[in-house]
Amino acid sequence: MGFESEEPPNKKVKTDVCIFVNPKNKKQCKSLKSTQSKEFCTNHILYYKKLEGQKKHNNYEKIDAKFGKRIPCPLDGNHSCWEKELDKHLNKCTKGKMKSINDNEPWFEIDTNKGKTHASLNNVSEEMIIKSLKVIRNLKFDDIEEEILKDEVIQLERVANLVGGQLKHATQQSSLVSHMKTLLHSLKDSEKYSFCEFGCGRAELSRYSALSISKSFRAPNKVVLIDRGNNRMKFDKNIREESPETIVERYKCDIKDVNLKLMLKNSSSGKILAISKHLCGVATDLTLRCLKTTSNENKAAVIAMCCRHVCNSQDYINPSFIEEILSASEHKEDLTFEQFFKCITKISSYATCGTRENEEGQIFEEGKHFTNLNTKEREEMGFVARRIIDEGRLKWCKNNWSEKSKLVKYCDLTTTLENTALIVPF
Repeated sequence: MGFESEEPPNKKVKTDVCIFVNPKNKKQCKSLKSTQSKEFCTNHILYYKKLEGQKKHNNYEKIDAKFGKRIPCPLDGNHSCWEKELDKHLNKCTKGKMKSINDNEPWFEIDTNKGKTHASLNNVSEEMIIKSLKVIRNLKFDDIEEEILKDEVIQLERVANLVGGQLKHATQQSSLVSHMKTLLHSLKDSEKYSFCEFGCGRAELSRYSALSISKSFRAPNKVVLIDRGNNRMKFDKNIREESPETIVERYKCDIKDVNLKLMLKNSSSGKILAISKHLCGVATDLTLRCLKTTSNENKAAVIAMCCRHVCNSQDYINPSFIEEILSASEHKEDLTFEQFFKCITKISSYATCGTRENEEGQIFEEGKHFTNLNTKEREEMGFVARRIIDEGRLKWCKNNWSEKSKLVKYCDLTTTLENTALIVPF
């Protein structure tokens, strides 16, 4: 990200909104300016201040007579330390401590959920993308069923009291929780169950899931929270207060390093319902591989997926599915699997980049695209590319987990462009 006050090529900078322009796609932020700034919105003024603070603090030209000059921390280049104080800093550096926080845990196995090891691609050419579009252009899939559900508790306690972005989050939660309830009602009265939220962040989904389900079904025996980030304002305490009988465990770790069977060993967690909203890119593939360590009859999943553009060919759960599509095409030409997969991830972003309208209310076109496709056509190809990635995951679940696995549209596109969930029953 970057800050540009100059007019980008072929675009007129709007002066009534934040002047931040994304240097990658040259699109200007649409948010209103903050009361704290004459130039930026609230989000970008905070980011700007943070960058300015880092720049001032990490002044590598500064030399101190006692401590020498400032150098980047070897463990985290986002902050710096005095050169002569390096050893002392490394002993107390938070980044260093967090990297080794799970070293003694029996479930911590580095890269245990990673896929194949082979050369990765950082980028692909426009020519490769055009070739890949020819491969996927005529692919046909069955329509994904629309199952937009509403949870009564969340509708009353959340949706009715919110507006804007928060309302959209609550609407998604309402549908996902309803899908969870459908799966849980297949359990026997005496069976215990637990949530395991992957990429949980603040654990908002777990919080409202536990709150609603405890009122209409029964509270989960345990809530297991997995996330690699440092999250503020967590909902762990809310879950404990609202569901006193529920045990809450949070693990700060990367999904790729989790042996779930060992993490849940010797616990009375019962059956596991894996949940997430939204599980970004490759994290979905890592999660499916992570769940493979537990028995199929004891697990289910409700996972809302997103960000296929950050998937990678090494960790994708079903590479053979992509390879079959490529090898069966008469347009495969000289594309390798890695090149084709990278192109699919690039094309998938066409489905979620959104469209803009001009003053006449027509879709705005920024000149001829290198694919010779207009905005609508690129969007259609984006949905095909996204479906390829999701379909491979679905087929893997059907072959390795449950034949009743399915993809659903759990909300409409006006709520979120990432509106597809993977549902796997017990």
